[in-house]
Amino acid sequence: MHDVPDQPPVDDATDVLAGHLWLQEFVDGTPFRFQLQAGGGLRFGDDRRTFDADDAPTHLRYAVHAIARELDRSALRRAVDDVESITLVGIATHRRRAGYDWQRLPGFLGTDVWDADAGESGEWLPPDRVEQVFDSLDLDPVNAVAKEVRAADFQPDRYEFPDSAWRDGPVAGVVVRNKTGGRAVLENPAVSSAEPTESDVDLDHDATPEERADRLADEFATDALFQRTADAIQADETRSLDFDSLQQAVLDSIYREHAPTFEHVSVDSTAFRRAVAERTSEAVGRLA
Repeated sequence: MHDVPDQPPVDDATDVLAGHLWLQEFVDGTPFRFQLQAGGGLRFGDDRRTFDADDAPTHLRYAVHAIARELDRSALRRAVDDVESITLVGIATHRRRAGYDWQRLPGFLGTDVWDADAGESGEWLPPDRVEQVFDSLDLDPVNAVAKEVRAADFQPDRYEFPDSAWRDGPVAGVVVRNKTGGRAVLENPAVSSAEPTESDVDLDHDATPEERADRLADEFATDALFQRTADAIQADETRSLDFDSLQQAVLDSIYREHAPTFEHVSVDSTAFRRAVAERTSEAVGRLA
């Protein structure tokens, strides 16, 4: 699987500002990649390491499971002779600094496609082709803010950041792309300079990890979350609503939407899963 491409700041990559540019929304998540294996399984990775689905970090599991459900494997096999020649890259969406409309924002947004069989030694596809590829695989490409902008008309120091497609407020930045594979990011200081969220919940410092697990389950595993998760499962013809599917989806959403809490707070993960399981048992009876 190919590495995630570098994405330097615009000020460090002025050579990108040539020709006609695509400006894509910079979504505040984790760089993410995956590859369909010859045997039919999926291999995943962030910008540092690779892993199987079962070993994915908790904040990335929403993206992992969304890709596993939605990817049209047959379409990819029809499109290329060797599926392992293709690395699909994007953003796994979860809470960092910016808050998003988590019910609308896909778990994964595609940004790049590496084709190892293209050219002499492989190449990144241009952004228009990337959009087509992800659409053909039933996955969401990242949204373009503007297309075919003349580089001479784009002035980073005067750029007015537009509203985000996924949050109530401006974009966290834009990724500037040219047709030769160059890319750079112009971050929005109003978002990038914000202090990262450490926890959504004030916890008693004297509480045991088990007590914290119960408190977080009370706060995060809400009736509203169970309801919207059950609705999403029932609306998907490929899924059925039962204890296992509901618990997994609720946990995925909690870890995604409250990722900083689990990064900065010491919580007994087994106790937390047990607490969510108890609430899932109660919920599935009234929702199934």
